[in-house]
Amino acid sequence: MKSSRVTSPVLRVRLMFMCALWTVSGWYFVATRSFSTRPIRSTVVTTVNGPGAVFVGAIFIVLGLVALAILLQSKAAKRTTQFWLVGLLLAIPATVVFVRWTALSPQ
Repeated sequence: MKSSRVTSPVLRVRLMFMCALWTVSGWYFVATRSFSTRPIRSTVVTTVNGPGAVFVGAIFIVLGLVALAILLQSKAAKRTTQFWLVGLLLAIPATVVFVRWTALSPQ
């Protein structure tokens, strides 16, 4: 199977948007350990707490990383640049989440 580079500017913008949306949503779910949803025509609210919310957050983070990996498949991006971008996408939010969890945990 031969890989092809994404050359469409519209597709690249959409991938950038989805990468940002998935990553921010995923880290938010991990940080708060909960999320809720309410359908438009219903009064029922579904809330997910604990490990389920963290799992969904992890899935969104992985989706963001996949979108970023697709975007970084260009000849202009060097391997070291790709490595640092992916590392920053994981390290900065992970540090914030870790600090928040340790501050909230009982001492």
